[in-house]
Amino acid sequence: MLLTIVEYVAMVAAETKTPRRILPACYKSFPFRILFFFCGAALAMGICVPYNDPTLNAILNGDVSGSGTSAASPYVLAMQRLHISGLPHFVNAIVITSVFSAGNGYCFSSSRVLYSMALAGRAPKFLAKTIGSGVPVYSVMVCLSFCLLALLNVSNSSAKVMGYFIDLVTTNQLLCYMTTCIAYVYFHASMKRQGKSRDTLPYKGFGQPYTAYFCIFFCFIMILLLGFNIFFPGQWSIMWFFLDYTFLFVFPIAFVVWKVVKKTIYHPLGTADLGLGGAVQEIDDYEAAMGVKPLTGFSGWMERIFNGTYTRKEQ
Repeated sequence: MLLTIVEYVAMVAAETKTPRRILPACYKSFPFRILFFFCGAALAMGICVPYNDPTLNAILNGDVSGSGTSAASPYVLAMQRLHISGLPHFVNAIVITSVFSAGNGYCFSSSRVLYSMALAGRAPKFLAKTIGSGVPVYSVMVCLSFCLLALLNVSNSSAKVMGYFIDLVTTNQLLCYMTTCIAYVYFHASMKRQGKSRDTLPYKGFGQPYTAYFCIFFCFIMILLLGFNIFFPGQWSIMWFFLDYTFLFVFPIAFVVWKVVKKTIYHPLGTADLGLGGAVQEIDDYEAAMGVKPLTGFSGWMERIFNGTYTRKEQ
């Protein structure tokens, strides 16, 4: 499964035989995937579909139907403008497979997060139940149940409710990215204060911790700008104000309440336990026992490209 979102790569670590060996190549390939698929696609669509495209503007303005469907996709519009017969249908098929791929990735990540929360006592214990292969079956079922919300798009009136959920999720995702970077800043400070070099890590990001500061700042700015349009004259809406900014206030309150109610310890900057209570050493012992076998085929080629080489298991 090709995961293009970097946090998903981290989540598969628990289900990888040798994560210290496999994941660095995945992380190193991530910027190239972003550059090729996202930036490259945006450049191509910008060249093929102008800002004043009549079909795109008609869909966005609601003059014709198709908003939220593949008909409004810039890929389909580009193929239509190029007058290549059959290609728009091919792009539609690609969009459908992309939707299934994204749904698969979201289901995987959300179910594993719910499973981890259950193990930590932050969610009902039954969600930590797994089948023989290790899949958290109840967590997967709970996450799949949220897919029923898509049925809100059946009618125009209920589709508005779906828009409300999307707005709330966008705010939460930005908060998630921001707190992830904050966690890294604490990790980086702990490495530095405890005299541990980042060169000893299987993978280290470029420009840290400054890129983390950069991301924290701009995530916060984007959260503030989510509902900027409601502050224009005549655009004020109490409903959209709460949809855009409720979690900006709920998040810190929830953090404080959790600390008070659960009486958990706050670790100041640079004092985190980098050994995770012995878990890191346990992972080291596990990987040492597993050994390192050379990868073959496409996987071996990817590892040689991004890691430079691979190490064969000592005989």
